[in-house]
Amino acid sequence: MLWFGPVSSVFDIATYLVMFFAVCPQATGGAYGVLDPGRQLAFAALFQAGWFVEPQLTRSLVVHSLRTRKMPFIQSHASLPVFLLTGAGILVSTCLALFLGFGNGPQPLPLSYFAFLLAAVTAYSLLVGVVKKLFVRKYGELI
Repeated sequence: MLWFGPVSSVFDIATYLVMFFAVCPQATGGAYGVLDPGRQLAFAALFQAGWFVEPQLTRSLVVHSLRTRKMPFIQSHASLPVFLLTGAGILVSTCLALFLGFGNGPQPLPLSYFAFLLAAVTAYSLLVGVVKKLFVRKYGELI
């Protein structure tokens, strides 16, 4: 937790900032404080959807990284049940956010969000790999 928790926190904060200051204003027509109440509800629903999807994705993928010393998906593959369950978790959580929404109904996430999501997940995976190597170097084993 002391090693990998802060890595997750960095990406949670980055997601918050990108959603609040870039994605949501772009998609709803302005900053939260200047929007009319209806647009503020849309802003909030969109923010919640994006805030929900990114951590679900990174937390599911970290399972693949922390299960082995090797690079996941390239040097080592999880068993089929682990792969299918994490994939299903990502799919279900994304569909919940996109199609059911949060309180104010679903808000479609714009393409700019998915560009950020791809960059964030890639950076998260790389940083987890670096921290994993440092952890193993210090303690001699991963778990």
